[in-house]
Amino acid sequence: MNAKRNITIDIMKGLLIILMVAGHAQVPIHRFIYLFHMPAFFLISGWLYKSTDNGDLFFIKRKLKGLYKPYVKWNLICLAILIAFPILQQHDAAIPNTLGNISASVIKIFAFRGRTILSDPSWFVYVLFFATIIYNFVSKRLSAIQVGGVIFVSFIVTYYVIPNKLEIDNIGSALLLLWLGHLLRVLYNNIDPKYMTAPWILLLTLVSATVLTALLFFTDKELRLIDNELIAPSYFIVASLAGFTFIGCISKIITKLKFLSHSLAYVGRHTLIILFTHIIVFKIVGLLQIYFYELNISEISNYPICYKDRFSWIYYTIAGMGLPLLYEFIGNKAALYNERRKQSKTCSE
Repeated sequence: MNAKRNITIDIMKGLLIILMVAGHAQVPIHRFIYLFHMPAFFLISGWLYKSTDNGDLFFIKRKLKGLYKPYVKWNLICLAILIAFPILQQHDAAIPNTLGNISASVIKIFAFRGRTILSDPSWFVYVLFFATIIYNFVSKRLSAIQVGGVIFVSFIVTYYVIPNKLEIDNIGSALLLLWLGHLLRVLYNNIDPKYMTAPWILLLTLVSATVLTALLFFTDKELRLIDNELIAPSYFIVASLAGFTFIGCISKIITKLKFLSHSLAYVGRHTLIILFTHIIVFKIVGLLQIYFYELNISEISNYPICYKDRFSWIYYTIAGMGLPLLYEFIGNKAALYNERRKQSKTCSE
């Protein structure tokens, strides 16, 4: 991966995180979105993967900083919010209201196994953490064919053998996506540039969109990677690759639109903060709904959104994207201001 950021990848991540928030906000096309939005994130991680000579320990330290630290931070914050406002918890869920329960919840979070209803989307982070570490370990020690064989077997085993209640079965699916994403990067680098022109990109967009639409007619079930409910392995693989291609082609087209491309790329560089906090923001929107619609306050415990009306997905999505980005912007500005103050103070001394 080059030091310079790939704006197409940033745009893809920006589009996917918007689709994720809109899906959680119950946008009418959420079944279409669920076909590929989280698998595409894993494919992007595989696309960006690059082996280093710094050793496994260095790789793990980097993942601890980039994934584990924010996971622990935001899950602890969400746990604290639930303890302070237990009404936010779902009706049928246990509320950590004793010292023992709270301690157990904290230990689970630090063990990378616990999350709250407010941070439920953070499952992606711990799955990505373990999947990338395993993929890095395997890919540096085996040939390309051996890596493919091991990963495909692990995918089949975790899908058919390991029960969902262990919450590790989707790591096998994530490993498969990382491997496929890496293969796609190799394939892309060997494609003749003449096939990367606008007509070909438009054709790929239409074909991938058609495939995704056709997949919706095969079943009325949702593809849910969080629970490893993939409908069927072949269905999952086709949907993931078609969705990745669809979003990739659209992102390639968007790169020609300066303002939109920079805006989406900015969103794509801040996906984690949106992932961790948009459900919290949904609760704020829910409180406003309760006030304006004169609903019972108990409705705030509904997940993922408080109350669904015709346009609720629009303002939930706008708030779920906007407030986390505003928080990140203000935080970055404050950090920059403090750094300048320290430098100014050091110079004056």
